[in-house]
Amino acid sequence: MGFGLWSIPYLSAGIELVLVLVGAFLYYHAAMRAAVRAERADQKAGAATTATGYRQQALIASVSLVVSMLVVLVISFLGY
Repeated sequence: MGFGLWSIPYLSAGIELVLVLVGAFLYYHAAMRAAVRAERADQKAGAATTATGYRQQALIASVSLVVSMLVVLVISFLGY
């Protein structure tokens, strides 16, 4: 279907940007929840891990995801 947004490129790009940012926000929070759960499981098992290990990995994954999605959005907007 669609709403004919392809005929208004800036509006289309703005809506896609909002969707990318909302998706990135949701991914970040889900990744952090999973990291906290993993840390708690390690603590419960008695493993000596750093508290920032899982959270740092989640942050790196989240930032990588946002950057790659924004690059794809810009490339598709510019028409390459």
